[in-house]
Amino acid sequence: MENLKWEIIETEILVDDSQFYKTYGVKVADLKGFEFTYSDVSLSRKDVQRLVDRVGKMDISTVHLRDIVLDYIEELAGVDIYSFNNPSSSKVLLKA
Repeated sequence: MENLKWEIIETEILVDDSQFYKTYGVKVADLKGFEFTYSDVSLSRKDVQRLVDRVGKMDISTVHLRDIVLDYIEELAGVDIYSFNNPSSSKVLLKA
């Protein structure tokens, strides 16, 4: 398992030719130079902070980071995002 540092990042996304919105995501890094970024988790910094608080101290393998973030986005949205992409895919549990 990895010793990971979680950081909240802020990104501005262009919606139309002139309309921007601010979104928050995570950047996760380890001491070996590995870096994972998911820039659009939520429009609410508090939502992303809850994700970091929930999993930031856990001993997580880097291979599970994308699944963890997608599961959290699904939880926030209240929908099953896996049913659109791959109905047989397995989920990584976030609750500890």
